[in-house]
Amino acid sequence: ENNEGDRYNSVLVNPRVLYFVAPGLGIGGNLYVESESQGDFNATTIAVGPAAAYFFGGPDSSALPYISGFLGYGKTTTSGWDGSGLSFGAGAGLAFLLSPSVALTAGAWYRLDNTTVDQLDQSFGGNTMALEIGVEAFLF
Repeated sequence: ENNEGDRYNSVLVNPRVLYFVAPGLGIGGNLYVESESQGDFNATTIAVGPAAAYFFGGPDSSALPYISGFLGYGKTTTSGWDGSGLSFGAGAGLAFLLSPSVALTAGAWYRLDNTTVDQLDQSFGGNTMALEIGVEAFLF
């Protein structure tokens, strides 16, 4: 809550699809959609970009350690300003195979952002570190 007692709400959807071009190496794309609100403040961020990941382990492995990287271009619209910019980052984790093409993942990632605010003609940057759990689908 802030000083006025308004709760912070956030919903994030971040699907990633990979196509394997070599054993263990997947390339594809990320979609990032986030909606945030607190009191009179609202923000929506939509970003898209390429992604790559390398999964370690053999064909009989049920748990695959992985490293990944991504680059994205995004636009943020708020109740007070609009901005756009680039993000890039990297992560690592473990994929638990539920089937040959679906995995439950757990990992950590680091993201670096650079955003230009349209109304100010000024840029600002930041970084984010996070833990994640999710489901991934693999296309072969």
